[in-house]
Amino acid sequence: MSDGGGVGGVGGVGGGGGGAGGEARAAAVQASARGWLTLQLAALGFVGLCGALKAGGSGGSSAPEAVEVAAGVLVLLALLLACLAVYLVGRTAWPHSGGPDGGLDDPARAARRLRTGLVLTFATVLLTALAATSAWWPADEASSAGTTGARPRRRRSR
Repeated sequence: MSDGGGVGGVGGVGGGGGGAGGEARAAAVQASARGWLTLQLAALGFVGLCGALKAGGSGGSSAPEAVEVAAGVLVLLALLLACLAVYLVGRTAWPHSGGPDGGLDDPARAARRLRTGLVLTFATVLLTALAATSAWWPADEASSAGTTGARPRRRRSR
C-alpha cells in the first residue's frame, strides 16, 4: 500500500526501516498526537457550543438571510473539518493494528497526517469564528426604534 512513493516509499518495504531510531520517532509523533487530540476535542466542542448558541438565540437576528445562511454553511463546514481533523490525529495517536507492517506506521507519514490534522483544526476554529460574526450584525432602524423605549423617559425627566 505504499505504492504512492513519496518520502517514505522505500521505508514501507520490509518493516519500515530505521530500527530503534524509527520506533523512537514514531513514539514521539504518537505522543505529540495524543496531546494535540485534547486541543482538537476542545475545538470540536467550541464548534458545537457556537452552533447551540446560534440555534438558541432569543429574538432572532438582524442579519440578512444570506448572511445567516452563509454562517450556517460555515459552521457545518467547520464541523466536518473538525471531525476529519480528529480522525487524522486520532489515527496518528493510536495507529490501526493488523496492517501489512504489523501496525507500525511510517514516522514521516504519521507526522504528515498529524500536520494536516492540526491545520484542519486551526481552519475549523477560524471558520467558526467567522460564522459567529453574523451574530454582531448591526440592527436596522425599524428594529432599533422599538427597543429604545427608555430614551423618551429620560427626555421627560430633564
